[in-house]
Amino acid sequence: MIFAKRLKNLRDEKNLSQTQLGREIGISGRVIGYYETGDRFPKDEDLLKKFADFFGVSMDYLMGMSSIRNYDDVKFAFNSTEELNEDDIETVQKIIDGLIAKKRKED
Repeated sequence: MIFAKRLKNLRDEKNLSQTQLGREIGISGRVIGYYETGDRFPKDEDLLKKFADFFGVSMDYLMGMSSIRNYDDVKFAFNSTEELNEDDIETVQKIIDGLIAKKRKED
């Protein structure tokens, strides 16, 4: 069900109808509707990759295996910590842990 919820949220964020998203991905809007209600799930890994690429998220995020939308953003953030001292890095880690815990409660 996480896939269904995330797909709908991502589509809503881009202000797309199911039909519009279907056109972008190459499937019907009706199938998008089935995915969003959890009645169906994409069997084709290439289709999942199309969704992830279109929305700029990782497949792990789309599938509910991670709360991190895009690992490139995380890599950039952690590379930026080189100038921080140990206390600051620990604070950043606590903030991240708190945000992850909050997101898990929401899902």
